[in-house]
Amino acid sequence: PDPTAVAWSPDGTKVVVTNSSAHSVTWLGVSSGKLVAGGTIAPVELADSAVVLRRGPLAGLVLVSSVTSVRLLKFTDTGMTDQGKLSLGSGHDAIIGDLAIEP
Repeated sequence: PDPTAVAWSPDGTKVVVTNSSAHSVTWLGVSSGKLVAGGTIAPVELADSAVVLRRGPLAGLVLVSSVTSVRLLKFTDTGMTDQGKLSLGSGHDAIIGDLAIEP
C-alpha cells in the first residue's frame, strides 16, 4: 500500500485514506476508541490529495485528486458514498497537483 493522504470526517467518527498505488480510497470507522475497517472505493486512479468540507450544506464532502479529475465522495451516517467525479480535461495540462479549500 502507498497511503498518500488522510482526512477525518467533520464529526470525527470516520477517516478516509487515499492510496495511489492501489488506485483506491479506503474509509475506516471509530468504535470504542479504535479504528475498524469500513470499506473501499475503487478505482480512483492515482488517488492523491484529500480535502474534507467541514461546515455548511456540503459538510462531509471529500474531494480527492485523481490524475485529471476530482473524485467526489461523501461521508454518511453509515460510511461513505461515491458521488462521481469532476473531469478537468485530458492531457498534461489537466493533471491535478494538490487540492485546497478556503472558507
